[in-house]
Amino acid sequence: MKIYISGKITGLEIADAEKKFADAAEKVAQISSEHVPVNPMAINLISPEKTWKDYMRADIDALFDCDAILMLPCWIDSKGAKLEHIIADALGLKIFYGEVK
Repeated sequence: MKIYISGKITGLEIADAEKKFADAAEKVAQISSEHVPVNPMAINLISPEKTWKDYMRADIDALFDCDAILMLPCWIDSKGAKLEHIIADALGLKIFYGEVK
């Protein structure tokens, strides 16, 4: 099962966001060998030439290839994560909420 990780990125220090998403991806992978985390911070490298729209276009493309989405606790504070949630719901993806334990 491919699980897209969604949460707030904009407004955070890049290193903090990268760590938060990498930690979540690692925990998802540890739950089961059948879980494949999809980390938007890893598929969409930070570049000063990219706009928010550029990042969202790549993220949504990746989301379409997933079976589920994990909404990190900070998702509600993110315009992009809210959009990803709407799309995941419309696609009928399994939606998980909260920290991975």
